[in-house]
Amino acid sequence: MMDFRLLQLSAAGMLVGLTFSLPVGSVHPFALTVDGRHIEVQGEVLNCLPSDDEESGITHRASIRFDGLSEASEDLLEEYVKRALEEREMAELE
Repeated sequence: MMDFRLLQLSAAGMLVGLTFSLPVGSVHPFALTVDGRHIEVQGEVLNCLPSDDEESGITHRASIRFDGLSEASEDLLEEYVKRALEEREMAELE
């Protein structure tokens, strides 16, 4: 498993910040903890671009598409993302 910073998450994939580049098309294992549950997924790199976020140390941002996600893991991610969006909308209304 590699170290990464989660920047965005959906049931289909994620945007991650890295301190190195990943080749487009390569597949890597990732471990996530969602609502206290550990999920291990395979993800294909769709793109990887340089980033200049000097404060965080992130030098690259990569779009990852989940591959072979179990139905239970996909359901968990969908519910988590749905809840996070609802909470964000509520916060914006306050």
